[in-house]
Amino acid sequence: MLLRSVLIVWACLTAALGVARAEDAGEAGTCASGDGREWLRAGRLCLGIETFGADKVGPRPQLVVMIHGDSSQGGPVDYFYPIAAQVSAEPDVVAVALLRPGYSDGAGKVSDGRNWGRVDLYTPENIDAVATALRELKTQYKARRLIVLGHSGGAVTTAIVIGRHPGLIDVAMLISCPCDIVKWNQMIHRTAFTRSLLPMAYLDRVATATDVVAMTGRGDGWTAPATVTGYVDGLKARGVAASFIPLPVNNHDFQPLWANGVKDELLAILNGRTS
Repeated sequence: MLLRSVLIVWACLTAALGVARAEDAGEAGTCASGDGREWLRAGRLCLGIETFGADKVGPRPQLVVMIHGDSSQGGPVDYFYPIAAQVSAEPDVVAVALLRPGYSDGAGKVSDGRNWGRVDLYTPENIDAVATALRELKTQYKARRLIVLGHSGGAVTTAIVIGRHPGLIDVAMLISCPCDIVKWNQMIHRTAFTRSLLPMAYLDRVATATDVVAMTGRGDGWTAPATVTGYVDGLKARGVAASFIPLPVNNHDFQPLWANGVKDELLAILNGRTS
């Protein structure tokens, strides 16, 4: 009886290990296949990306990476795909829309990792995976400048990256960023986060060479301007070129923000103005 039990346990462990190895092999194969424009290895995770404009650029283009929000109500997070396609029409620009860990697009592409039910998800593993992906993209395209545009939770992710990995990002555009997460949770009457890193905790590590532009709709009822202005003030006090631009939008959705200021600001940055 004892021998039979041992054999059963061993069979279960072997099967589980085999599944894990198969999954690892599948992930490695997905990230290793193709030309690096749909999948990207980021540490132990394989992240989905959509790349636009890579065939028309010179040897040292500008690289724009767009990072979606938490989309806490569910659904795919590919709303940056058409925006990235627009941006790639600019001269010598590669635009990439990145799927954060655990997120998917409408075509079934799913990034490895865990998004924790889309709440309290700015974990060290998730932040560092995004940073690794950004570094890989910057190296792949030999980019002369890396501009990262993050929206909502993607902006939080970007804000943590510029502090946790200083110097990696040249220009950070933080759109509707609840960068003061403590204040944000208080304002929306939500329990304090316990897993997440906090942008405010990394203020002192942001490189002074990084330009930061924060933009939020004046009437945003989810991530009010007050959840980012203190963060921007803290950066400016350290000598970082940071600015806050309120937008004439009473909305948290990205499309109205894009049409009412974000697009023009990004194009200005691509053409040499940083803020």
